Amino acid sequence: MKVILRRDVAKIGRRGEVKNVKDGFARNFLLRQGLAWEATEENLQRWEGAHREDEISQAKFITKFKHDLELLQGKVLEIKTRTNAQGHLFSGLKATDLAAALAESFNIKWSAEHFDLPRPIKTVGEHEVALRPEGKLQVKVVAIN
Repeated sequence: MKVILRRDVAKIGRRGEVKNVKDGFARNFLLRQGLAWEATEENLQRWEGAHREDEISQAKFITKFKHDLELLQGKVLEIKTRTNAQGHLFSGLKATDLAAALAESFNIKWSAEHFDLPRPIKTVGEHEVALRPEGKLQVKVVAIN
């Protein structure tokens, strides 16, 4: 049976590919789990329409992201937080904290997924945070008591 994969499926294929699989596997697993559609003419057209909409929304997202990144050029996101005597934060700053501070300071609403932060920020000072899909943001953590 020919199917259109709606998601990546290990050892079968990637999202959007049309694959020929055994009928039982298609009916009992792929279709039932919502991982694929049967490759009828109607479903192929439906997939193309959805794929076009995804491309358009992705292009809009990239355009807005680049515009917001230009607004942040040369600016530093300053976050004031409580620290101990050694200058370590009581609670590390996570991507959600950075997103909230960015919205409050510059009125730019990004989700936590935009910040490529491998571990929370736990020290006072200046930090460079990588952004997704690409870019960098300067963050300055200031101690308050």
